[in-house]
Amino acid sequence: MSAAASHFLLAAAAAHAVSILVGGFDRHRFVENSLIGAYVACGGGSCTQAWCDEACHLGSGDRREVWFWEEHICWVGVGGYVFKCGLIDEAHKVFDGMQEKNVYTYSSMIAGLASHGRASEVIALFKEMVSRENVEPNHVTFIGVLTACSHAGLVGEGRYYFAQMKDKYGVLPSADHYACMVDLLDRSGLVDEALDLVRSMTMKPHGGVWGELLGACRFHGKSEIAKVAAEHLFKLVPEGIENYVLLSNILTSAGKWDGVKG
Repeated sequence: MSAAASHFLLAAAAAHAVSILVGGFDRHRFVENSLIGAYVACGGGSCTQAWCDEACHLGSGDRREVWFWEEHICWVGVGGYVFKCGLIDEAHKVFDGMQEKNVYTYSSMIAGLASHGRASEVIALFKEMVSRENVEPNHVTFIGVLTACSHAGLVGEGRYYFAQMKDKYGVLPSADHYACMVDLLDRSGLVDEALDLVRSMTMKPHGGVWGELLGACRFHGKSEIAKVAAEHLFKLVPEGIENYVLLSNILTSAGKWDGVKG
């Protein structure tokens, strides 16, 4: 099914038909997951829309329990497909109709909303998750929350949730969480603060962290910080030609020709 998804929508639908006739998998949750993936990969937005509509109108009987809600992994997988189609409101309706939710379903929904810049909804859903539903967030949850804050320029909120990770929920920030924070600060022009944050990390920053910082230096004209970020990138990703080019452009724009020649 997944192989067919990357090629032709017709082939995917045919594979689904065969799975019903030969395997007896009509309305099997994993078959449905693969079918939604096929529709999305082939641009079948209308088919995905139809699936969302049907999921929203299923009754409360055994069929609904087995097909969609029995294992939360179904929502985590299918939810990602639906978000890729841009069916945000439809995905939200299906999510709201779930009889039980856990950290994985909440985190998937938060990540989907964050990827589409719906920060206010992300924050509201996070508050619902930890307060009304009493579900403990995990590291993936906070990646979504911080990403949403970054895309919306919510510096204060981002700082707050970054601090809450460890202080309230006992989730130790990873290099990926730091990368989200660096992106948040960089987008707001707080490049010096972003460098201080990177230097305060308890683990070694990976290339993504330094790459975020270097990219911001070009936009905000921070040539000295660019040198620091590029020096680390040259060691971590020596084959990354784009980093050399970016640093050269930053120094050229700043009129620092000696640095370019060096």
